[in-house]
Amino acid sequence: MSEQWVVRWRLQVSPEAVLPGIWRLRQGGFVAHAQVPDPTRLHVPGKRRHYKTVFAVLRDVETAKDALDWLEAEKKRAADPNLNPIPTWKDFALALFERKVATGDLQSASGIASFKDTIDNIIRTAAWASLRVTDVRHRQIHDWRDALPTCTWKRVAKSKKTGAFHTTTTGTYGPRTMNKMLVVARLVWKAAVVRFELARNPMDGITGFSTKTAKTYSKEQPNALNPRTEIADFLARVKHRFPQWYCFILMGFVLGQRPSTLRPLRRKGPYADIDLVAKKLYIRRSNSLGQAIMDTTKTGNELELCLPDELVEVITEHIAMLNMRPVTRESEFLFPSPFSGRMISKAALNRPFIEIAKEMRLTKHLSPRSMRRTYQDLADEAKLRAVTAMAVSGHRTIRMKHLYSTAHDDEVREGISKVIGLATAKSGASDGANHEKAS
Repeated sequence: MSEQWVVRWRLQVSPEAVLPGIWRLRQGGFVAHAQVPDPTRLHVPGKRRHYKTVFAVLRDVETAKDALDWLEAEKKRAADPNLNPIPTWKDFALALFERKVATGDLQSASGIASFKDTIDNIIRTAAWASLRVTDVRHRQIHDWRDALPTCTWKRVAKSKKTGAFHTTTTGTYGPRTMNKMLVVARLVWKAAVVRFELARNPMDGITGFSTKTAKTYSKEQPNALNPRTEIADFLARVKHRFPQWYCFILMGFVLGQRPSTLRPLRRKGPYADIDLVAKKLYIRRSNSLGQAIMDTTKTGNELELCLPDELVEVITEHIAMLNMRPVTRESEFLFPSPFSGRMISKAALNRPFIEIAKEMRLTKHLSPRSMRRTYQDLADEAKLRAVTAMAVSGHRTIRMKHLYSTAHDDEVREGISKVIGLATAKSGASDGANHEKAS
């Protein structure tokens, strides 16, 4: 009589266990299944105990006894927390960070540094970060979240004279920084829930902080130049005072690119990013920290821009200027350091912007980031279609285009004046017709 089989665990196995926790598999081998008390879950007297499942399909095991030996060993491993130690939150978070860097989930140097700094801030401010991930409770995270606005940070510097460290600045965290800490904490906890099969995510229900009053840019401080009254004067002064940076700054204003995508541009070599014959510029690399270059942009959106003759002429003159000095002549970069020939640093443009803004007696703060913001206003003034302006700057949504745009006073005044003209013209025509009819 042939042996009977039943379907269990979506497999065809013997109806009964041939040994405790061991079932024969029809295709050969055995299935091992057992449950052991979960050592990571605290047992409350009077309530149901939590269990962990040990399961495996052992196709290459020849005897039921061998399968049982394997199952007993695995049951001991699952039941003994010392054989499967549960890490603290900070150890798990740092291991997750290292794994993300190794797998390429984090690529940019600034992104890696920012993620690590955020984890360090959480570890420093959250007492539960030193607890095992299975021991942290929702109320502990909730109390930490509520106490974040009172936590302080400090910046430490080393004295050149004495070599001692001293605090230079201190303060409390802003809402965007605190929200960033919550985002990273959620990411780590989500991974922990999956890794350790937690019953619930302790971060569930933890809300972020309002950013309505935390404005990065305001009407008084838009970090942008007026396209009608300020940009031409600014560029003229740059060309006179800082001719070596004129090409960079002009490209920033008229192309709307981040400084981080202009710094690593290559003017020669097998992978040159500029083709003056075809009049094309390729935006496909990014530099966010130090000399580290990422082989993609911040958003992953690579651009191919067709350049007008006016910009090609400025770039050609800039390259001719580079070829006059041995250090910059040998460099592959379009904007090399005049001292080393390497890529220029993030701080290279700070001096031109600070000094030109001071010369123009501008009361608003101006940084190299103003180039990307001013471009949107220049595009609107030139009446470019939104799709064209976005194709040049690399913005993917109308929302981002509007976020980087500024409504300057003269534009608002002129717009309202046009509206008044239309309104009073219609009103005047109507009043005249009624007056003539009455007479």
